[in-house]
Amino acid sequence: MYKKIWFLLLASLLLLSGCGAPSEFAASQAEVTSVAIKDLTADPTAYTGRIAIKGVVQYVDEKQFVFRLIDEEEYKTCGLNPCGAAGIMTVYTPDSSKPAGKTPSDYSYDAKMPKVEERVTVEGDVVKTDQGYFFEVDRVLKGSELIIVKK
Repeated sequence: MYKKIWFLLLASLLLLSGCGAPSEFAASQAEVTSVAIKDLTADPTAYTGRIAIKGVVQYVDEKQFVFRLIDEEEYKTCGLNPCGAAGIMTVYTPDSSKPAGKTPSDYSYDAKMPKVEERVTVEGDVVKTDQGYFFEVDRVLKGSELIIVKK
């Protein structure tokens, strides 16, 4: 009988202390919406809030801090040479050594550029500027490894 009381007391304390509640990190991850590259490039105004884009790296220019992603479905069908331009997205993640080339929001990144044909997930937000829309990157993951993060 005492074992049951101790178990119930311990379980109650854990729940009250927040151990049973989801972490802030898990809650923020639940808010990320996955979007296909072809859908985002077709209508960037349709997406608000934090989104995640999965794709295959088609091209990398480490000196210019640029890489291009091809939509996963398009890659399955056409390989690295896309069937249509809507399946490609350019990602720009400059570091602080490139002050003239910062993003429109003036962010720079700690970056380890991905390699061609690697699958990555890019998380960020669609931002409207005077020149149009762009995708502002928060972070890039290769599997569970964080390879690029906004400073």
